[in-house]
Amino acid sequence: MIENWFSVPIWYFYDQNFGDDQEIKMIEFFNEYQKNDNAGQNRSNVNGYQSGDISNSEPAQYIDSFLQKEVLPELVTCINITKVSINSMWFNENGPGGLNRNHVHPQTDLSGVFYVSTPEDCGNIVFYNPLTVSVMSRCNREENVHYTPERGKFVIFPSWLYHSVRPNKGNGFRRSIAFNLTVS
Repeated sequence: MIENWFSVPIWYFYDQNFGDDQEIKMIEFFNEYQKNDNAGQNRSNVNGYQSGDISNSEPAQYIDSFLQKEVLPELVTCINITKVSINSMWFNENGPGGLNRNHVHPQTDLSGVFYVSTPEDCGNIVFYNPLTVSVMSRCNREENVHYTPERGKFVIFPSWLYHSVRPNKGNGFRRSIAFNLTVS
């Protein structure tokens, strides 16, 4: 008999309807926002831009609609919740060399990222094994987990899970929308 006690779920979903038109609209929103807030926020981003809260924006409505239709039914099945609410949202824009340092999202339940623009070699998101002492065991098979950004992809994870984004080694901008969720 075996019992698995400390597994960590990471969900990913694809928005099959997210195409060029939606990407262009979101980039236009990002550009207009940055005209009014050129400095952005200083959180985990290095050599890039992070916006302030955009949870009342048109991109937020788009993401919330997808979360309610596609993500919530999966979360109800996996972790027995009945409601998911966005409590904060921001966008990230990382050109060549841009990255996000290792961090967590405090005071929330789940966090996620939605990829808007993903040029080749633009930097994977990396989730770190939370069982730090397990590296001392020869039975340890848990490595850090890497997800490749893809346009229209959502990745959702427990907000306490340490993660970072590798440097963008491509030529274009990696654009994403990050969010925090409260569940009940």
